[in-house]
Amino acid sequence: MPTSTVPTVATVAVVTPHDVVAVGLRTMLAQTGPSLRLVDHEHEEPDIVLFDVIALLDEDTSDLDHWVKETASTVVAITRPLRPDLGALALEHGAEAVVALSATAEEIAGVALSAAAGTLDDSEVAEAAEHDTRLGDTVGLSPRETDVLRLVVLGFSNREIAGELYVSVNSVKTYIRSAYRKIGVTTRPQVVSWCVRHGFPPPHD
Repeated sequence: MPTSTVPTVATVAVVTPHDVVAVGLRTMLAQTGPSLRLVDHEHEEPDIVLFDVIALLDEDTSDLDHWVKETASTVVAITRPLRPDLGALALEHGAEAVVALSATAEEIAGVALSAAAGTLDDSEVAEAAEHDTRLGDTVGLSPRETDVLRLVVLGFSNREIAGELYVSVNSVKTYIRSAYRKIGVTTRPQVVSWCVRHGFPPPHD
């Protein structure tokens, strides 16, 4: 069975609402060598789309959905350090991988080429960036504890959290106690402050 190989040249487009990010990434990638050819995504469907997750700030995934569902392009999400939840949202909606905006040009180019070759599972850079999208992972929060804290930050009561997650109110209280212990807080204002500092979606107000 033949193994995947990195293509001689892969076409890549940067999709972002911020001109300065577009210019910066294109300039960086243009200096990494001939393996990547930058294209205008409005005129040519690229092999790889580098999609800036800042476009998901209002949880509008329509642009991302277009690239994932309606094109043959492989989507790699460019994550922002203060909003790991947006990287997680991109992965949930079909992005193949994430890479941090703070990564070097060579690292971003390497992830793009791995995406083109179908070898993203071997990319340590993409794996590390995906790890950083898991809210609360560094302090050992379970997925359910993370879900509960996310709703606490958004102002949900214990009863509302129970209804949203289809668990009992007593279970919610148990998750809250264990999560508070892990992050070292005792009150809801403290947990909101901690969560916002660690990348959870901020309160709507």
